[in-house]
Amino acid sequence: MKVKEKTIRTYDYGYDTELKLIPRLWGIIRHRGFKWLIIGGFVYVVNIMSQYFLNKRFEVGGVQIKYVYNTADAANTERCVEIPFAKYFLTTHIKDDTKILEIGNVLGYYGVSIKRKIIDKYERNGEGIINSDIVDYDTAEKFDIIISISTIEHIGYDEPVKEQGKSRKALLKIMDLLNNGGWALISVPLGYNPEIDDIVYNDLMKFSECYFLKRTSILNRWTTTTRDDALKCKYWEKYPAANSVAFLIYNKKYGYLSP
Repeated sequence: MKVKEKTIRTYDYGYDTELKLIPRLWGIIRHRGFKWLIIGGFVYVVNIMSQYFLNKRFEVGGVQIKYVYNTADAANTERCVEIPFAKYFLTTHIKDDTKILEIGNVLGYYGVSIKRKIIDKYERNGEGIINSDIVDYDTAEKFDIIISISTIEHIGYDEPVKEQGKSRKALLKIMDLLNNGGWALISVPLGYNPEIDDIVYNDLMKFSECYFLKRTSILNRWTTTTRDDALKCKYWEKYPAANSVAFLIYNKKYGYLSP
C-alpha cells in the first residue's frame, strides 16, 4: 500500500450553503432519539461558528483542508471531511474536457455543481440521474474521474437482497470504467461493512494511495491515522455515524486491482 508524501500546504474550497436542517434533525430523532438531537444541535451550532471564525482544518497526505460544516449532517458526521477532500481531489485532477462520473448522488447535496454523470440505483429526486446498479451498468463510455462518497459500502450489504462480494464487484467496475490514466476516489466508513474492512485490512486491491482518518471528539474533529488504528473504530460506537474513514485513490496508469 503506497501512501504519497507531500509537503504541507493548504486548500480553501470556499463556502456553500444548503441548510436542510429540519429533515436531518427529524431523521436523528427517528433513528437515534432526543439525546442525539440535543448533542447534534449543539455540535451544529458550534461548528457553524468555528467554520466562519476559527478556520479549522484537517490534514490528508500533507495537505491541510478546511472542514465543511455547512449542513446539519456535515456538522455531525464524516461528511465534514469527505466533502472538502472530494472538492480538493476534483480541483487537483479536473480539466476543461474531463469526463466525470459520480456513483451515489452525494456531492449535489453540498453545493457541488460540476458537470458530471451520476449513477444512483435508488435516488429519485435528481434530474438526469441514472437509476442503475453500478455492477450491472453496461456502457462503452470511459471516464477520466470517478468519485464515490460513502456509497460502495452499501452495495450488496444494505440492499433488500444481500450479496456477499458485491462491494468488491463495484470497485472492480469502477476501475473498468476509467480511461487509461484516469483517477478514482472512493471514500468509505470503516467498521460498517465487513467486506470493505476485509478489502482494506488485507490489501486485496492495490490502490495507488490510501489515507485514513479517525474522529477524535464530539465536536467532529478528525486526525490522520494508520490503517490498523482506523480499522479498530466501529460505526456509531463512540460518535455519530462513522468513527473512521478511508480515502481510497486509484490511478489506472499506476495502480492495479487483482482479478
